[in-house]
Amino acid sequence: MSSHHHRTECRVVTAFFLGLLVGALATTRCPLTLNAGRYACRGRGLKEVPVPIGGPEKNHHAIDDLDISNNFIEILHPDSFKPYPRLRILRLERNRLWRITEEAFRSLPHLEQLYLRGNRLAIQPGGLNSRALTSLGGLRVLDLSENPIGYLPGQIFKPLVNLVELQLETMVRDVAFQRNCFEGLAALRRLSLAHNKFKTLPAFLAEEFRRLPSLKEVKLEGNSWNCDCHLSWISASMRWRAHGGLDDTSPEGNEPRCSQPEALANRPLFSLPHSEFQCAPVALNRETTQVHEAEVGATVTLVCNFHVQPRGYIRWYKDDQVIQRRTGWQRLQQQQQQESMTRVDRQLLLHQTNLTLFGVQPGRDDGLYVCETGNKRGKASVLFPLKVIYPDAEARVARLAANNALLLALILGGCLLMILAAAVVALLWYRKAKAAEGRARLLTTPSSSSTAAAAAAASDGLYTCETKVELAGDWSETITRLVEGEDQQGGQSGPLQKPPAEHGLLLTRLYVGWTCEEQNAVAAPFWQTDSGQKPTQQRQGDYPTGGNRTSSHAPYYVRTVKVHTNDGH
Repeated sequence: MSSHHHRTECRVVTAFFLGLLVGALATTRCPLTLNAGRYACRGRGLKEVPVPIGGPEKNHHAIDDLDISNNFIEILHPDSFKPYPRLRILRLERNRLWRITEEAFRSLPHLEQLYLRGNRLAIQPGGLNSRALTSLGGLRVLDLSENPIGYLPGQIFKPLVNLVELQLETMVRDVAFQRNCFEGLAALRRLSLAHNKFKTLPAFLAEEFRRLPSLKEVKLEGNSWNCDCHLSWISASMRWRAHGGLDDTSPEGNEPRCSQPEALANRPLFSLPHSEFQCAPVALNRETTQVHEAEVGATVTLVCNFHVQPRGYIRWYKDDQVIQRRTGWQRLQQQQQQESMTRVDRQLLLHQTNLTLFGVQPGRDDGLYVCETGNKRGKASVLFPLKVIYPDAEARVARLAANNALLLALILGGCLLMILAAAVVALLWYRKAKAAEGRARLLTTPSSSSTAAAAAAASDGLYTCETKVELAGDWSETITRLVEGEDQQGGQSGPLQKPPAEHGLLLTRLYVGWTCEEQNAVAAPFWQTDSGQKPTQQRQGDYPTGGNRTSSHAPYYVRTVKVHTNDGH
């Protein structure tokens, strides 16, 4: 009895493990049952693309239609489809796909139809991108419906040069279109954007569609369209139908319809006249209750800015009365400007209206001014409370005084600068003239003892002009020159003692009197009397350190020179 019970338990355990093994094999393999080249493996709980098993090897290569929908496949690897080199149709609907590697379709050069509806694909790095589509140049049908695509970047479909049909229906998230997102689809004939959450589409898609030479059918039903000015381009595009342009291929009674505005609710989109696609105006002026004050006799301009399409009517009111309908308004002038807001939206216009009042007067021009614009979708207005005031006498006097004070300060500042400049010029001229006069009067040479005598006779005492001489080779010497006045005894000028010529001493010129000047040397001269006392009266000479003069008398002048050379030669 116990032995029989033991055998029963063994059979149960064996059957359990066999079931697990079969289930595991079933996740990667599927029995081959060909039906005209079609291999179906739907709803088998597969996590990987199956490998065909059973049957002749030639049947494996004959598969051109693979249906592995309703499974749990998440990633398509580079070798996932190597067993199917002749595949033309691939159905991967309602799996858990979130990643398609860039080389996943590299082994499918003959693929014509690809159905990826109902997965988790988003167009992003690591998800689905244009590189994964580069090897699908022969693809004719692509279904990306029911995926969280998110947005369509420019040139995403450019490799699909032979694509005829593109389905983007029932998207999980709103789709953002970027410019040139349909670029390269020269063969595209049918585009479906049905059953999404679209309320409007960007106006640049009109130009995108015009650049698709084969496009004939666009499906837009099942969306909550807001039939305002932003969608007017669709109405214009559908008018191509009479000239071989776009066709609405929606089923009868299921054509796209307006959800907004309320006045157009449930109206067929493509049968709506173009004039019905309007946007309510929006005032751009900042809202304020501030009273605008203007002085008597001033000119006042009131400016209103609106976003509006189409323009509709424009009116100005004063105290609830239309200005244009009243008489006696010759003092007013209205101007209007209109500009397309191409950088924001080509369907939206910027409109500006101005009202100018000349020579405003209290009582006559005081009041509440209103500019208003409107169309079928609504209206907008801007308020301008205006008050004409008499100028404050004290304030005007203060402003006038302030203006005059500023002008006077500018004038005085300019005059002061001119005087200062003239003083500087005069000082420079005076110093230059005095230098020239002193040199012309006192300059002498070693041979003109008469000039020295005249200078000696004009001054009293014995003077010494000293300048230190420091030359190369540690040589230094004091040069003394005695200048004797030519008096009644007829004295002669003493000799000039100098160092040897090889030291290159640059001889100086003697300015007799009380100026000592050296040429080509850095000198520090000074004068002293024969008794070694400093003079009691001083007079500035031509040289910057100047010279001195006393009232004593002596027939001889001694000049001692000490020179610092510039370059040491």
